[in-house]
Amino acid sequence: MKKIAYFIFIISFLVSCGKSYKLDDKPVILLVTNLGEIKIKLYKNSAPKASSLFIDFVKKGKYNNTQIDEVMFFEQFINIGFNSKTFDPAIKEDFNSEINPENKKLSYGELLFNPKNEGFGAFSIYTGKEDIKLEEPQVIFAKVVEGNDVITKIMEARVDNLNRPLEKIEIKEAKVIE
Repeated sequence: MKKIAYFIFIISFLVSCGKSYKLDDKPVILLVTNLGEIKIKLYKNSAPKASSLFIDFVKKGKYNNTQIDEVMFFEQFINIGFNSKTFDPAIKEDFNSEINPENKKLSYGELLFNPKNEGFGAFSIYTGKEDIKLEEPQVIFAKVVEGNDVITKIMEARVDNLNRPLEKIEIKEAKVIE
């Protein structure tokens, strides 16, 4: 009987230690681009600091009138905010507790950032059709829930030799809607 109780304790402990990547119903973030709208939900349970900072940046208008920095076809990422006003080097948070566990694979439409960056604000959207294992520690903090057609349009954009879109692709407005 003690062995069964011990086994149940160990299993429940391991389950409670694992990160749960469950999308929260609220808030919903709306990115209004010149190609259409994208709705995003957050993983507040597994990335509370990153989610909170992202909401704060949205509410302060930091992503308004922000151009898409890079469209990386082979790597299958859209990079936003790396060369603009969205990146804030003054934010020196410790995101170690929010780094994705080794067994978490990145899925289509998930938003992530590298916690090794000196600051916060820039992020990437994964656009690959297959889940991938990340080679570097990343914080996965949100997921696109509507607007996959807009993601496709962005990925179809022509780019220069530095992966910058030749035509302007812009987040006109980002806002919390729900």
